[in-house]
Amino acid sequence: MKNPACTGFVKRGASYHIALGWSVFSDETSVAYVRNDLKLAYVSYSLYLNAYYWKVKAPYVHKTLMKDAYKTLPQALVACIADPRCKGISFVAKKGHFYLATSPDLVIGHGKTFTKGTKAVIGDGYMWTRSGDNTKIHGDYLDSSTYATLTAALKACSKKPACTGVTRINGHKFRLGKEERTVHENGYSAYLRGSSSLTYRQRVWTEVIGFVLQKATVTFKDQKPALFACSKSSTCTGVNKRPDGKYQVATSTEMVEKEGASCMLKGGAGYVPQFEYDSTEWNYYEGYRTGGVLHAHKAVFTDRNTALSRCVRHPMCESVHYVHGKYYLRTGMKVSDALGEKAWILGKTKLDLSSLTIVHHNLHWQTLKYVKYGEPIKGMDKYKGIEDATAACIKSPTCTAVYSDFHAHKYYLMTGTTKVPHTTSRVISSIKRLPCGDGKCQGVKSGKVVTIDLKHCYQIKTIEIYNKQSCCSKSGGNVVVKVGKSTCNTVT
Repeated sequence: MKNPACTGFVKRGASYHIALGWSVFSDETSVAYVRNDLKLAYVSYSLYLNAYYWKVKAPYVHKTLMKDAYKTLPQALVACIADPRCKGISFVAKKGHFYLATSPDLVIGHGKTFTKGTKAVIGDGYMWTRSGDNTKIHGDYLDSSTYATLTAALKACSKKPACTGVTRINGHKFRLGKEERTVHENGYSAYLRGSSSLTYRQRVWTEVIGFVLQKATVTFKDQKPALFACSKSSTCTGVNKRPDGKYQVATSTEMVEKEGASCMLKGGAGYVPQFEYDSTEWNYYEGYRTGGVLHAHKAVFTDRNTALSRCVRHPMCESVHYVHGKYYLRTGMKVSDALGEKAWILGKTKLDLSSLTIVHHNLHWQTLKYVKYGEPIKGMDKYKGIEDATAACIKSPTCTAVYSDFHAHKYYLMTGTTKVPHTTSRVISSIKRLPCGDGKCQGVKSGKVVTIDLKHCYQIKTIEIYNKQSCCSKSGGNVVVKVGKSTCNTVT
C-alpha cells in the first residue's frame, strides 16, 4: 500500500512478489492478489485529440503535476500542446479539475491520465504514435520479416495480435516489434500501436472492448446511424455496443465493465483521411455530400476510381459524391451532413493538365486553376454564369479570358496574357482560343509527311489538300491523306 505503483502481489510457493502490472495470466504455481481498494476498474486505451496521440489510463494520476488547474479537457489539451514541458494531463477526481504533468510517470489514484504522444498516425484500423528519433522497440523483433515502406509495415503489424509496433531501421527497411517500450538506438525510430480505431465524419473513434460508457440514451439498430447522431451532438461522448448487438449513444466519460459489450469513444474533430490515386491527392469525407451539378457528356459512374480519374481531368470538377450506388462529378468543395453518403474532394495532383480544355459556344477554352490570367476589363463583370461570360468574351476583340472567382460568385472578362498565381481563394481562368487553335492551322512538315493538328479547328467545314509544286512527281502528284491511321480521299 506504500508503493503508489503497486497493483497487487503474487504468491509463488512460500514467497510473495510485488506486482506492477494489471495483466493476469494462467500459472498453476501462483496466486495473484489484485489491488482494488479504489473500487475502480483498470482501463487503458488511446485517443485522437487535437491531432495528437494520447495514451489514456485509469485509475491513475501523473506523478508530477503543475499548479494551474483547468476546468475542461479541451482547455488543458491546448495548454499542454503549447507547453514543451508538458508530458501529459491528469484529471484529479477529488478536485474535479485537469492538471498538466511534467513527467510521464504515473501513480495509482482517483483520476485519469492522458499521456502525450506525437502527432497521431491513423491507418489500418489502428492509431499509432511515433516515439521520436533515435529509438527502437525494445527487445528482439517479432519475426524475421522486413518491409520496404512504413505503410506496408503498419499494415502487417495491424494483422498480427502480438505486434506492438514498427521500428524504422532506415528509409527502406522496417521491422515489427513485440514489446511496448522503446530504447535508445541511433538512426532508428519507432511507431507504437495504440487502440483499434474507426474513422468517420472527421473524427477518430477508439474501440474499448469489455467496457461501456455510462448515461446511455437513444438506441439504434446499426453502428453508422449511432455514430452519425453522436458526431452531431455536443454532449455525446461515444457509442456503446450492447451484448444484443444494438447501439446506444452515451453522454458520460465514465466507463464500467460489461461482458460481451464494447464502446467507441468519440475522438477530437478535424481528422480527414487522405490517400493518393491516379497521381492525385484526395480527401475522404464519409457521412457527407458535396453539391454543384457538373454539366458534362458523362458525369455519373458506377465505379469510384473511374469517377476520380474523370474528375481530376475535368477543369470544373472539384469533388466526387457517392449516393444510392452511383458516383457523381461535382463542382462544389463544401461538404454537408448526409447519412449513408460519401464525398471525395480533389487535392493536389502531379498530372500535367495544362493541355485540357472545355468547350463553350463551339470554342475550346484552356482552363487554369488558381491562376489569374490577364487584367479585368472595366465594367465587364455582370454575368450570371460561365456560359454568359464566355459568350460576351467571344464578342469582345480585346477579351482573352474569363476569370471565375467562386467565393465572390463573380465572372470577369480579362484582357492581356499575364499569369499570376492566386491561392487565397478558388479561382479559374478560362483562356479563349481561336477557332483554329493558334489561328493558323499550319501543318508541320517532317520529311515527306505534313501533319495538321485539327484539335481546335471546330469552325472549319471543309479542308482542301493539294500538291502545289509546279511540276508533278513520278507518282503523278497525288497526295495521300491520313486521319490517324486511316487513309482518306477527302477530309470534312
